[in-house]
Amino acid sequence: MADEDAAIYAFGERWGPENGKKDKIFGFLPGNGVHDIHMNQANVGRFVADDGVYQDGALLHFPDQDQWVGVFLKFQSQTWHTDDQTGHQIHLPVSGPP
Repeated sequence: MADEDAAIYAFGERWGPENGKKDKIFGFLPGNGVHDIHMNQANVGRFVADDGVYQDGALLHFPDQDQWVGVFLKFQSQTWHTDDQTGHQIHLPVSGPP
């Protein structure tokens, strides 16, 4: 927050615009933004319909240091292995002891 030149790029699901309704946090009109910045892939149960791609995290850029930082958040029930088109889980074969 101390670096005024830093930028954040958040990848999630768009919501809005909500015409005639102010954003409840920032107060701008119309309400409009991005939510579900956590991983929206490999969901289970009733959340499988929320699966998507390119919706999972954020990038921070600090130009003065020429540094990029990735932030990726997921729920414990989600897996890292997902289909690139649907975002659904890819079930990898489980190998047993040799």
